[in-house]
Amino acid sequence: MRGARAAALALASTLVGTPARLHAADGAYGRFDGDLLLTAGAGATIAEGGPRFAALGRALFLSSAGLYVAYDDTLGRGDATVPRRLGTGVTLAPLFPARFATDAERGPAWFDLFVDSLCLETGVAWTASQDRGLGGTPGLELGIGVSIPLGTWSSGLFVDTRATALFSDVAMRAESRRPDGHAEAALTLTLAYHGIVSTHLVDPKDRRPE
Repeated sequence: MRGARAAALALASTLVGTPARLHAADGAYGRFDGDLLLTAGAGATIAEGGPRFAALGRALFLSSAGLYVAYDDTLGRGDATVPRRLGTGVTLAPLFPARFATDAERGPAWFDLFVDSLCLETGVAWTASQDRGLGGTPGLELGIGVSIPLGTWSSGLFVDTRATALFSDVAMRAESRRPDGHAEAALTLTLAYHGIVSTHLVDPKDRRPE
């Protein structure tokens, strides 16, 4: 029923503590089985200077907003402009609550999960050069990501894709004559596991009955 589905979003704090598992027909695909979506994956980043090993993790409250951590490493290849990069910041995935509240989650499941996964990210990133390690003044990192589900449920394997632009401290100060005074664009692909867990952030006293 439309009214019940719209009310489900407003009552998310109650739903995450109930023992009943929400079915695919509800449009949640298990996303209210807990209050926190955790993702962790590994793969490759394609950027200037060649591919790099990549690791990416996110934590989103109610699959909607949270934090990310990303790490890239050339694993010793000596010709890369940026041998290592560590970034962290906030991520926002606004489509899931909006589409769920407006009864737009009508399937198929892979399509709903794919569309809802669209996230916008902003944060900071530290880079290493050939003559120094990670550190110094971080640059501004902007990103957009989407996850391709390999199943029909919110928990399971996904291919996480992420496009980023890193504006170094030098670039933001417009010191274009320096070789590192530019923005670096990168595309990251990781095979990731997504899992829903209950942390009881909404109500610390709320516990799922045995």
